[in-house]
Amino acid sequence: MFNWFNKAKVGSELSALLIHAAELATSYAHDYVGVEHAVLAIRNLSEEHPAQRVLSRLALDLPSFWRMLEHEARVTISRPAPAVLPHTPRLQHVLRIAFKLARSEKQPEVTILHFLTSVAVESNSLVAFVFRSQLKEATPDYSEYDRVAALMTVQLRRPEAKTLEEHRSNQHNVAS
Repeated sequence: MFNWFNKAKVGSELSALLIHAAELATSYAHDYVGVEHAVLAIRNLSEEHPAQRVLSRLALDLPSFWRMLEHEARVTISRPAPAVLPHTPRLQHVLRIAFKLARSEKQPEVTILHFLTSVAVESNSLVAFVFRSQLKEATPDYSEYDRVAALMTVQLRRPEAKTLEEHRSNQHNVAS
């Protein structure tokens, strides 16, 4: 499942998150596990979890973000789902970025925070589009968790970043 990590240690929390993401994808009748499923799985972590703290510090209305992401992720797929759901190429790419982030920080394992930061760095997933549509003006606060939130905010506000409407239009054109 994690062969592209080249023997890197995937944190137990991240492994559990990806398993929960697969269960979530199955409940949506999807035949894949995407970035959106993994981020939606973060919702079930305790409010004290660092990933939840980072998300709470982002300049967005978190309940609205969760509702919008879940709505956008609930695309109806008419294909039969395999017994073991594959990770999308985008999720694999995001996880590779998370591995590089962990390695650059000399961390012994890839964590959920690395994953969350990599979603912002990658910036083309459905999650990134929903983040961008939900961002409000931020006020700087530099606690230990805000480093990740600040990086996410900067990455998601890049001028070349697409809007959710542009993403939807592109997805519709690809599907046609």
